[in-house]
Amino acid sequence: MRFRHKPTLKHFRRLGCEVCGASEQCAPDHVKTVGSGGSDVSWNLVSSCTRCHSKRHDGNTKLASLRAIICKREKISTTDLDCLTNFLWRLPARPTAADVLGLFLDMPLTVKARREAERILDLHRIIWRQ
Repeated sequence: MRFRHKPTLKHFRRLGCEVCGASEQCAPDHVKTVGSGGSDVSWNLVSSCTRCHSKRHDGNTKLASLRAIICKREKISTTDLDCLTNFLWRLPARPTAADVLGLFLDMPLTVKARREAERILDLHRIIWRQ
């Protein structure tokens, strides 16, 4: 499921480039692309300047380096990042409470990934608690 959240995108536009450190106007860069179902959540975004954004789309930036930036910024492990990414990817387009609860039971989520998943679901007003 793709989560859209304009305030998060606006926040990432105000940051400097997290890739090279430039202080110019930046844009949020989705680690998992929007076309692939990537969401507007901080665990999937890196603020990047025009030059770094172009490098990313030309294939000159390694995914591992972007993931490392996210892990450092969010103070999480790559395991946490993988857990949350897989959880969000497996949600259907219009998840029901049963869908979400089923995934919570089926997937081994770390504590941090579970908290962030709950925060994202609440933020997007997805009713999942019974």
